[in-house]
Amino acid sequence: MKKALICILLIITVILTASCTTAERIIGTWKNQTSVLGVVVETTYVFNEDGTGTVGTLLDIPLDMTYTLDGDILTVTTSTLGVETVTQYTVSFDGDSLVLANDNETITLNKAK
Repeated sequence: MKKALICILLIITVILTASCTTAERIIGTWKNQTSVLGVVVETTYVFNEDGTGTVGTLLDIPLDMTYTLDGDILTVTTSTLGVETVTQYTVSFDGDSLVLANDNETITLNKAK
């Protein structure tokens, strides 16, 4: 009986984990560190549940964004000085990392604690 209960709990855990959609997994704060000319630069992405968020820029000034997620395609829209920029990424997960990729770049982000 104890083995059966453990198996049932394990199956439920696997189902609940697998049912977590990409949209649910992307919600939260993610960080990326890169080195530019020997200087470590940290960028922070915040994805809110309502399709809004921010991107921390080089000067650590958060830039407002909106985003949509259609399957594994993430569309991020930002506006700077009235100029709207739309960027699309393919979203994937590598363990605990969020990977955003398009023809121009691949960004690997780690979930902030």
